[in-house]
Amino acid sequence: MFFIFSLFIVFLCLQENERWLVLVVDFPDREFTQQQAISSATDLMKPAASQYIQQMSRGSSSLTVDVHQTLTTASENLAFYGEDYGGEKDTTAGGKHGPMQLANEVLSSRLDDVNWNDYDLDNDGTVDR
Repeated sequence: MFFIFSLFIVFLCLQENERWLVLVVDFPDREFTQQQAISSATDLMKPAASQYIQQMSRGSSSLTVDVHQTLTTASENLAFYGEDYGGEKDTTAGGKHGPMQLANEVLSSRLDDVNWNDYDLDNDGTVDR
């Protein structure tokens, strides 16, 4: 059994072989086709993230970016999950931090179709990245 969330936060240092999962999300008020969204995420994330890890680690770490091939549509419009409001980033008028709710929603929708073992970089039963 793997835990995606934990009550204790233990940070795992950058590994020699990093592997990151990208779950692509669209919103009812900003819909993309699955092909557009997956292609855009792949074109953006793979080269940028790999170059960042190479530079940050001075070449001692490599990165594999796995873009999930199924687009997840959020249950609410983009603004529901937060905007820049009253000097705060990504919050609602009521002070709620929406990105965490969005992350929970997206992760819950993909629990059964991702091999979470691939993202447990230190084999401790917790998804690391």
